[in-house]
Amino acid sequence: MATTTKNMFTIVPSDAVPELGSGLPRRAAFLKDRPLTGDYENASSLWEVFEISCATYGDKDYLGHRPMVDGVAQPYVWESFSQVRTRIANVAYVYYFV
Repeated sequence: MATTTKNMFTIVPSDAVPELGSGLPRRAAFLKDRPLTGDYENASSLWEVFEISCATYGDKDYLGHRPMVDGVAQPYVWESFSQVRTRIANVAYVYYFV
């Protein structure tokens, strides 16, 4: 069983080993001690996990924000996995080719 900490969104896994300079590793609280399963098992980097997620969930909401108008928060505006992937690719293109 994972141990909880003061941050309710992340936990320290029960088998966690401190890493020099980083402290204890953390993971999403909703995962508890369950392994990350599915198509992510062969992913070797966070980027690969993101790429798999984009392929799987393409048009679903991914990244949102609430615009402020005259100090009042408006309804959330969402970007899909595909839209965020395109933004990242555009930024990467500029850094690579410019």
